Amino acid sequence: MGTKTAYANNGLVAFRDLPKYPDRLVHVNALFRHGTRSPGDKLLEMMEKLAETLKLRKELSDFNFTFNCRGSGPMELLPAGVQELEKLGLRLRRRLPRDFRLPLNAKVYVSPTNRTKDSAKAFVSKFFQSPWSVSYEEDSDRLRFFDGCDRYAKTIRKNKKLLGEWSAFKEGPEMKKVLADIVADNGLHDLNITLDDIEELYTMATHEASVMQADDAVSGWLKLFRPEHLYVLEYLHDLKVR
Repeated sequence: MGTKTAYANNGLVAFRDLPKYPDRLVHVNALFRHGTRSPGDKLLEMMEKLAETLKLRKELSDFNFTFNCRGSGPMELLPAGVQELEKLGLRLRRRLPRDFRLPLNAKVYVSPTNRTKDSAKAFVSKFFQSPWSVSYEEDSDRLRFFDGCDRYAKTIRKNKKLLGEWSAFKEGPEMKKVLADIVADNGLHDLNITLDDIEELYTMATHEASVMQADDAVSGWLKLFRPEHLYVLEYLHDLKVR
């Protein structure tokens, strides 16, 4: 899942709700992504300015450009993210033997960001019988080992071929069609919308989608796009985020 994909939208279905244990389970490896987070300040500032422009347009009079994904700070865990990890803790608690819920010298490793620490505490609060006895330790070497891996940096992060594929797709016919559709559908011909702008609009739309409830009205950021556009932009995002 991407960093803005809500746990509820992962598209996965459990094969079996409650597994059987013919043998004694003694070890579980688990690596969790942090819960849904707020956007960065730069994106919010950019979108706030754009929203003021879009609200004035007659064609978009029924569009509500929401900022429900705004948090107490940039890239902080949102209440929706807390609930995600609490529910994850409860689900895993039900699936594992009782011994795993008793935190005898239990230690949870976290990366340095507040959102990962808060996510870990939310999970622990529902998984363990006595969460106050669990200790936490920052360990970027263990959790973000790729940051210090020269081979990863050379073959993945700074791979010119991969960067070229991303750039070629961004400037290619699929993305240009998305741009043309959005401009035409929403009457934005005079705003000089660029492919970079489309990327930012998509990012904002994904943040708003991550906090939507089932009965919420669709945010204006999402209504700018056709459903088929999202497949194109998701692919572009996957090419870039490695």
